[in-house]
Amino acid sequence: MNSSYVGASDPTSADAAAAAWFVAMRAKIDAVAGAHAQQGAGGVHRFVSGVRIPSGNGVFIEGTDPDLRQVAAFADEMRGGELPWSIQVRGEPGPELARLAAGYGLTARAHSPLMTRGAGPVPHAVPASGARVRPTTGADADVYGNLIATALGLPRPAIGEFASAPLLDAPGMTGYLVEWDGVPAGTGLGTHLGDQFGVYNITVAPTFRRRGFARLVSETVLRDGFAAGARAAFLHTTPHAQPLYESLGFRTVETWTYLVPEPRG
Repeated sequence: MNSSYVGASDPTSADAAAAAWFVAMRAKIDAVAGAHAQQGAGGVHRFVSGVRIPSGNGVFIEGTDPDLRQVAAFADEMRGGELPWSIQVRGEPGPELARLAAGYGLTARAHSPLMTRGAGPVPHAVPASGARVRPTTGADADVYGNLIATALGLPRPAIGEFASAPLLDAPGMTGYLVEWDGVPAGTGLGTHLGDQFGVYNITVAPTFRRRGFARLVSETVLRDGFAAGARAAFLHTTPHAQPLYESLGFRTVETWTYLVPEPRG
């Protein structure tokens, strides 16, 4: 695994955050059954998480000057499989990479901002009455996975093993449940690896939205990560959620592009 971000002079830089993301992705894949990862030439990786969304599987490019032959080799291994997949690139793909992806039917683009912030005080929102956030164990895996699937509008099998007991119990992984009057309402995940940590799985079930629960669990993940000694935090989000994370001290350092199939219908 690439650990070049550890001790970096600027742990909030795009390169540091990207390197940390790849370390975290490899750690999550190593924690669950049926998932696997390969690293090839030129910082090109093949990740198969088992999650049934294109951004969870495929060819992932850690650097900014991809080895196109390695990209093609890994894409050949993905083509024809049962899982949806994509080719990920930091920033926008160059013409040659775009043409290569089109040869695999990956002609649409999805974008995901990469955000980061340094250690320091975390804003503290007043939670809704009856709301609390608690860490999970593997015993919570069914509730945790069902909540994520419900929040994303997906059937539970689509989440695969990325909400399983082995992941929640893995070293460096801390899952969180938001509960409102004892009823599970939302989720979060922190990956504590080296001097960076990642914020993942911030979801709230539709019936519990607009109560500040996404902010509540995000704040908890951040405080715990910095208390554990992390120098920086990173996350991927959607343009819709960027204002929330900006209010928590994050800034966008780059945007990743996922080359995916055109939507059906």
